[in-house]
Amino acid sequence: MKKDGFTLAEVLITLGIIGVVAAITIPTLVANYQKKVLVTQLQKSVALISNGAKLLLANEQTDNLNNTYLFNEVLSKEAFENSVGKFLKTYFNVIKTCNTWDNNEQECIAETYKSLDGQINTMFSDPSTFEYCAIINNGTVICLAPFRNWNPARIILDLNGKSGPNVVGRDLFNLDLNYNGSIAESFSNENSAYETHKPENCGLQGEYYPYGVGCYNRIIQNGWKMDY
Repeated sequence: MKKDGFTLAEVLITLGIIGVVAAITIPTLVANYQKKVLVTQLQKSVALISNGAKLLLANEQTDNLNNTYLFNEVLSKEAFENSVGKFLKTYFNVIKTCNTWDNNEQECIAETYKSLDGQINTMFSDPSTFEYCAIINNGTVICLAPFRNWNPARIILDLNGKSGPNVVGRDLFNLDLNYNGSIAESFSNENSAYETHKPENCGLQGEYYPYGVGCYNRIIQNGWKMDY
């Protein structure tokens, strides 16, 4: 009695097709999953910082962070310790702090950061840009500069510290902490001379796009999805 079956050649061809399809689809699936993880971490980190700021407002009995110890125009280690350092250590589970005066920023941040086009981002690869940073217990790095001359406090947020991809707009974001405790894309305030915060500018580089901004607004615009 004759039995139907597959020849060895047919099996090998089928396995080859499956291998090709897997090689094409798996990297995309992995990349999409990684994006979802980063966006989830971004949401949590933004909420965490905003909640901390609103707790400070409540404790200081004011509606303006500029009226709290987060306002500081002095560039010194002591001044930053008494402003952003105090805030971070009070409202977050801080594991380690780093600052430009001790020249140890790279104990908290990556050695270099790239832009979405794969080029070294010169601003974010300069350790002094980060000024004062804290690694919190979930591995996120929050770098914070205080309110100065009625400008928003600046946040540089590295979602996973030294771990990759270390790309501006992927796991590194440049944000503003506003007076009411809300968080916005950097240069979103009406007094800004730049409009780099526009979603369509996400990833652009050049004279007016050195900060890698626009991606945070693009993620929000797309319903908290990283579509780039």
